[in-house]
Amino acid sequence: MDFMLYFTVLKVLSSEHRFDLLISVKARGCGPPPEITNGNIAGGSEEQYQHGDRKQYECNMEFKLVGSKEIECVDGQWSPPPSCIEDKMPCESPSSIPNVALHQADQTQFSHGDEVTCGCSDNSKQMKIKCSNGEWKPFPLCADPSPKCELPMGVEFVSSGQHPMSKRRTGFHKVIHYRCTSADKNIKQATCVSGNWTPEIECPAEESVCPPPPQVPGAQQTTVGRNYRHGSKIAFSCANGFRLIGAKEITCIEGKWQSPPQCAERPCLPPQPVEYADTPRLENPNLKIEIEGKSIYLTSAKFKYVCHSGYMLNGPTEITCSMGEWTSAPECLEMSCGRIPKVANAQFEGRTKKTYEPGETIRYQCNAGFLIVGSPEIICREGNWTAPPFCEDVSCGPAPEIPNGHVADNEQERYLPSARVHYQCESNFQMTGGNFVTCLNGEWSQAPVCRDVTCKPPPEIAGGRINIKKTKYLPGETANYDCWQGFKMTGTPTVVCQNGTWTELPKCKGKGGKCGPPPTIENGELLSFRKSEYQQGTTLEYKCPSLYVLKGSQYITCTDGQWSSPPVCLVACTASEEDMDRNNIQLKWSRESKLYSTSGDYIEFDCKAGYVKEQEPSHYRVKCVEGVLDYPRCRLGRSCTVSMDHMESNNIQLQSHQSRTSTYHSGDFILFECKSGYRQVSRAEKFRAQCRDGVITYPTCQKSWFG
Repeated sequence: MDFMLYFTVLKVLSSEHRFDLLISVKARGCGPPPEITNGNIAGGSEEQYQHGDRKQYECNMEFKLVGSKEIECVDGQWSPPPSCIEDKMPCESPSSIPNVALHQADQTQFSHGDEVTCGCSDNSKQMKIKCSNGEWKPFPLCADPSPKCELPMGVEFVSSGQHPMSKRRTGFHKVIHYRCTSADKNIKQATCVSGNWTPEIECPAEESVCPPPPQVPGAQQTTVGRNYRHGSKIAFSCANGFRLIGAKEITCIEGKWQSPPQCAERPCLPPQPVEYADTPRLENPNLKIEIEGKSIYLTSAKFKYVCHSGYMLNGPTEITCSMGEWTSAPECLEMSCGRIPKVANAQFEGRTKKTYEPGETIRYQCNAGFLIVGSPEIICREGNWTAPPFCEDVSCGPAPEIPNGHVADNEQERYLPSARVHYQCESNFQMTGGNFVTCLNGEWSQAPVCRDVTCKPPPEIAGGRINIKKTKYLPGETANYDCWQGFKMTGTPTVVCQNGTWTELPKCKGKGGKCGPPPTIENGELLSFRKSEYQQGTTLEYKCPSLYVLKGSQYITCTDGQWSSPPVCLVACTASEEDMDRNNIQLKWSRESKLYSTSGDYIEFDCKAGYVKEQEPSHYRVKCVEGVLDYPRCRLGRSCTVSMDHMESNNIQLQSHQSRTSTYHSGDFILFECKSGYRQVSRAEKFRAQCRDGVITYPTCQKSWFG
């Protein structure tokens, strides 16, 4: 069988503008009635019922029924069934039971669960009983002198032969007066004899009558009457412009009318969602009704739409229910983007426009000397650009200066990555470690070293001497040795200065294995008197003064006319305040004005405040070599001026607690922070920038696009 579903909405105007929703389907039958917990269907159930059929429920023992015990099949649906809940009723006093005596005579009220002791009036037995849901269990049974008579339904007991009792009684032993509750109101008399009434009590059944049928707005009755008895029927029809909702005919059943139909306009089902829009807001909630778990909206109901962030509404902001249909819904279109985000030290490809369509892509390219960090492309999505990259400065400043050398190329203030700068050493200095430096990731590679290749005076030899002695010898210069009288030279008498050292020295041997006077050592002395001749095997001892270090063996021995190699007294180094001031340096790990160090030790220096290093960092760790310190040098650094343009393009500002000055000395720290609405892109330590010889490395922030 085909069923047609009709929806209409009736708008009834009153002082309060009340609206009623009425749903109609062609009358349908019902399946089996629903089961209930702790109860059952009286008389069982069947598989199919007709519209208007009714069924009753009854509860199990110790449960009571809540709600209407009867349900009705209306247009394919059963009305809501009742519930059976646990019945915890109080009990009447056991003393009201015939021939039962209660031991607790002072107790008058008994709740569910109370337990008492009672007995029979003739003291024949005693027992314990318990109140359970309004009944005593076990029920006390005592001998009854005569069986009771039960008062049938439809009959009421009349006290003193005049008035009915307010509380119904059912058990009687003797003569009573009663009357029927039906049309016959005469008071009659009956006697209880051996559990039966004499004469038998009989009352005619009372016929049920329904009140006038309910009024249905917009409908008219096609059947009219005045006296509506059980089984009477009334039919309805709707006026023009309305549809009948429900059964067109209702029946009087046991004094009650079945649910009447209604006449209504057509309602709307829930509207379809709009993509990229928030859940629409119902402007008038009173026009929404829940029917069978579904939302139904009456005529004039309105929904208002709001698009998600990044989308704009195209069309009306509201839709309205009219004759069961919604007016045209809007759509949410993805928004376009505005100007392209500015990236410091970068250019972008393409032409500039006022607006960019969703999905358009812009590509950045960093200026020379800058390295792009992050994706080089940004995309227009939901009205905003994706996060742009930033350009990190990887160029280098002026090339480092080296001692005893100079830059051979034209010097510049700034060099691009991979740039090379070549060096030349001064006269009498030789270059080691290559002759150039390379700019790599903003830093210069290790600079070459110009090493002194002149020679100090040639050393003394045992049994001989130098013909002519100078304080300094240039590369390639020579010196000549002579042996003393009585000594014979082995090796060449001429030595040559090569790369700062002398070629192999000659030796002078005495006759008969004897040795001449021992060699003298600089800054040292013998511990015995000097003689002109020593026997083979003689051993002599040397000593160095305070703050000098003896290098080698302190003893020499005469062997086959030759003395073994004498020791050397290495002089201590003194790092004085005057020398350090002259080179604009200070001790790195000590605050003393003067420091003594033995030969071979290392001393670390740093530039004074406001000065910058002229040499590679390795030059500022100096070794004490025979009393000589090769001091590093620092020069006065150039001051820095904070650029407002750089801060604006990098989306940064000076920290609020920092003094508001625009000029900083070399070595000073400058504290930056992101502007409001921007987030850090550079590492956190970059925001504590240092003025380095007039150069500030600015950190970068970018727009918090998703914040």
